[in-house]
Amino acid sequence: MNASRGPRSDCPLLLPAAPTSLGAAHARREAALPLNDLQRDIVRAFDALERRRSVETDAGTSDGAHRVAAAAAAGAALPTLQGEASEWIAALLRRIGIRGDIDDA
Repeated sequence: MNASRGPRSDCPLLLPAAPTSLGAAHARREAALPLNDLQRDIVRAFDALERRRSVETDAGTSDGAHRVAAAAAAGAALPTLQGEASEWIAALLRRIGIRGDIDDA
């Protein structure tokens, strides 16, 4: 804003409220789409954190090596669709005890 000219008059002062939902049909279409680069990175980061947590948690247990191997094998089946990723991340967070509003998303 230039103090000598005052506020701009070519744009609105307020924006309309964002929609709370685009509807179930839109959500189904989005869920069927492949992950984009950012979503793929997020899934890989959660997978790496889960593997590290598994190694640290299970290292001292009698079946630790088996569980670490199972976690590594599970990584081969990472989600590829947006809806799968959402469910996969929510399940991972539930396993480690983080709940919040995950089930409502």
